[in-house]
Amino acid sequence: MIISKAAARYAKAFFDIAQEKSALQAVADDFEAIGAVIEKSGEFDTLLKAPLISSEKRVAALKALFEAKADKTTFEFLIFLESKGRLGILNDVISEFAKLNDRLNNVERISITSAFEMDADQVAAISNRLQEKLGKSIVAEVTVEPGLIGGFKVKVGDQVHDLSVVTQLNKVKQSVVKA
Repeated sequence: MIISKAAARYAKAFFDIAQEKSALQAVADDFEAIGAVIEKSGEFDTLLKAPLISSEKRVAALKALFEAKADKTTFEFLIFLESKGRLGILNDVISEFAKLNDRLNNVERISITSAFEMDADQVAAISNRLQEKLGKSIVAEVTVEPGLIGGFKVKVGDQVHDLSVVTQLNKVKQSVVKA
């Protein structure tokens, strides 16, 4: 995912403010919840981005949704973004904020794609191995992709380690074709 320069700047500035106010964890929790709402609710995403919705209606909706539930720092930031006409990049700001928070807390997020549902011990084994190698706490997101036939793929940052049966079969096929 490509993050706009504006979203990165807003995220960094707000990250620094949240740190100064000792509200980093509260804001991170709020942003995680808001990000989930954006992902699940097309109507909320439309509210954030639609140019035909007036600023007053957007602010009223933000107040109704977040004023009593979110940390004061988070709520003020949402209103600030709306005042700058930048509420449409909120999801990107949230994503970049999470990366900054992970970096501060020495956390690496990985993605494991498996042909079958993995049990907790299997995920823990992969996570522990990467934790030893990277020296960071690992947070794993696991998805199932039956097309892999067997095995799994692990994505760490921009690197993908493909240990799937499909890839192994393709390697055998290539070696036979070249022979």
